[in-house]
Amino acid sequence: MQPKKNKPVGTEKILKINNGKLSVEKYKLKGSKEEIESFFANLFFDTACKEKNFPFTLSNLPKINKQNDLDFSLEVEGNNTLLELMEIAPLENIRGGHSNASASCSLKERCEFIQKKITHKSNKYGGIETDIFLLLYSTDWKFGLTPFHFRTLSKIFHRESYHYKAIFYISWFPESPENDGKINILFPSNISPYFSQPEVVGDQAISLDLDDFSKE
Repeated sequence: MQPKKNKPVGTEKILKINNGKLSVEKYKLKGSKEEIESFFANLFFDTACKEKNFPFTLSNLPKINKQNDLDFSLEVEGNNTLLELMEIAPLENIRGGHSNASASCSLKERCEFIQKKITHKSNKYGGIETDIFLLLYSTDWKFGLTPFHFRTLSKIFHRESYHYKAIFYISWFPESPENDGKINILFPSNISPYFSQPEVVGDQAISLDLDDFSKE
């Protein structure tokens, strides 16, 4: 049996203050596609079980499905639920992968990319009667989502018709002792805390190179 190839991933960067000086710590996951997705699926489960106000009751760790099925199965409130993962990584037209991706992207451009990807995925699941959760994640700080993205996406998703029970974005905090995460609920609108918040005005580019903070 051939060894599994490592999945291409980006680098997470965390800004820290040490002895009054700003520095940047870098974290990078390693493993196959199955191993990386299992990490985020389990992080989602662990975080959901810890959060007091999470709107769904999950039991049993995510179970990996066969290759041609959706990624994982979960037990949600006693019912089998499918869990599909999607990495946010707009790399289609970029040579060199994550490392050569730009750190600058407009809010509109990023949200439209995510909407297009989700719509394409959702259209394939019209014949599936089992509830489906979609979990978004990122492995590169350049593609991480902010509350500005959450507000915009929750409103975009409200206008769409998806074959998903709910859509989440999992934030990962690699610097924490237990690799903590935070679940951001983006869909449906009746349980998304971002849907009622004001929309972001304008379409300014989000650009920040954390390496600049560690330079003298």
